[in-house]
Amino acid sequence: MSSQSSVKDALNHIKNDVDYPASKQDIMQACSGFSEVSKNERDWFDNTLPDRTYNNPDEVIRAIFDKI
Repeated sequence: MSSQSSVKDALNHIKNDVDYPASKQDIMQACSGFSEVSKNERDWFDNTLPDRTYNNPDEVIRAIFDKI
């Protein structure tokens, strides 16, 4: 799988599979069962995403982009 499609899959999960408001733990649990996002990518996301509560997917995406 290409990096671009992995990012797209991860963003789709953040937008469509998480009920907001959501803590970092809620987000990680919601995304953990999706096989199209590799364990390495989930681990990176877990290490990069700040530990707080997010009100919507845009806040999650901004928090990730602020770290990279």
